[in-house]
Amino acid sequence: MAPNSPKAWFLGVRPNSFSGSAIPVLVASAMAYTDGCFHWVIALLCLSTALFLHIVTNLVNEYCDFHNGMDDPAYLSPDRMYARGYITPTAMKWGIVVATL
Repeated sequence: MAPNSPKAWFLGVRPNSFSGSAIPVLVASAMAYTDGCFHWVIALLCLSTALFLHIVTNLVNEYCDFHNGMDDPAYLSPDRMYARGYITPTAMKWGIVVATL
């Protein structure tokens, strides 16, 4: 896999874990709908905020785990793109900044 490729970034943000952020927002949206106070704009803003915070958390976790020696090269799960060198240090820092903004 090429360094900083779209595939590396896609795997690096760990989209398989997004349900942990999306489900609470969807449940709250359903509750607001049943109460008659649902607003699409607010629901979409909440969902996008939750997902971007999840992305930032995943990226920062991967960055810090690697630099603190938590990611042992002999025992890496396949989604550790930074530790495997598929995302460069500079790109990871910019990715964290962009996802935060």
